[in-house]
Amino acid sequence: PVIHLGVLRSAQKQGGKPYQNLVELLDSPDQTIAVTALSVINALLRNAPDSDTYENFLETLNRLHLTDFLQKQVIARLEDPDFKKELQAYQAQRFEVMAKNKDIPYDRNNQRHEQKLLDLWTTVFPNTKLQSRVSEQWKSLGFQGTDPATDFRGMGLTGLKHLLYFATAYTSAFAEMARVHDERE
Repeated sequence: PVIHLGVLRSAQKQGGKPYQNLVELLDSPDQTIAVTALSVINALLRNAPDSDTYENFLETLNRLHLTDFLQKQVIARLEDPDFKKELQAYQAQRFEVMAKNKDIPYDRNNQRHEQKLLDLWTTVFPNTKLQSRVSEQWKSLGFQGTDPATDFRGMGLTGLKHLLYFATAYTSAFAEMARVHDERE
């Protein structure tokens, strides 16, 4: 937690985004710097003190387009055994967490779960106020009923996270799908 707090405070003082410099180092022409940056990211994920810190860190990395940086580097650096080792460690860590998360049910009483659901709404419909948490409006996103929580029975929190990621990363495509779905209803 000390490292994460230090990075957050440093970014606030400098007016930048937390971890932005670290992610940008992945694009360094110096192979050693890029591998070290990925190694530090792996260490921060591996040593996150709790699931909230881990999730917040991942969300920050996603907002900084870590995946885009990594995809670019795979082409340029995959032959480097040190980069390959760190990339595999990153992927293994992410898969391990996904495997654990798939069994976490959506919980209406968990504020983080509820916030993710509301974030989904505001991402797709930033100019449309949600009338209430339980509302007919959810059907316009393809949910079966007025309470989207009931649609997460089989996929739990992982399903919501994936929907939110898709809506965030591909907002216009997701909004278009919702619009087409809504027109069909």
